[in-house]
Amino acid sequence: MRARLPELDALVVADYQTVGVITPAVTEALNQLAMEFSKTLFVVDSRERVGSFKHMVVKPNDIEAGRFFFPGRDSASIQIEDLSRAGMDWQKANQRPVYITLGSRGCLVCDQGTTRQVPAMKVPPPVDTVGAGDTFLASLTAGLVGGATPVEAACLATLATGVTIRKLGVTGTASPQEILAQYDGML
Repeated sequence: MRARLPELDALVVADYQTVGVITPAVTEALNQLAMEFSKTLFVVDSRERVGSFKHMVVKPNDIEAGRFFFPGRDSASIQIEDLSRAGMDWQKANQRPVYITLGSRGCLVCDQGTTRQVPAMKVPPPVDTVGAGDTFLASLTAGLVGGATPVEAACLATLATGVTIRKLGVTGTASPQEILAQYDGML
């Protein structure tokens, strides 16, 4: 990985399994690499260990963020304002944007002292959310690498996610043409 990082614009870490290749040693190595290769964008989505990743853009969903920021607290009691404050604290500590996805309520973007809620696309049922988080993660990363601001990248990610959740029974994908059509449909 060290040899290839200078060639990469971004490295995406999808840490979805409790037991898998993202061991504590790998996590520590990734943290070190993120510090050393500051020109490479590191973006991580982790179900159980979001707090273990440093110097990286993180993208937990609201449930994952609630477990990390408020351990032992009933998830139903955690409000968007709570997540916003905790996300800002995490962003300040790591100096990287924090994105907390909120399902049909969109996402929170915590960056440079502010939090903004980006609304989700209004998609009538039926929907299939399998792969929605992966779509958000990939399109967010593409937007950031392409020079979008953190909020612009979140908008792109919500557009792409709005495309994929309409694809029933498959892990959806979103082509550039489909994302543009989704955007045009908003106007």
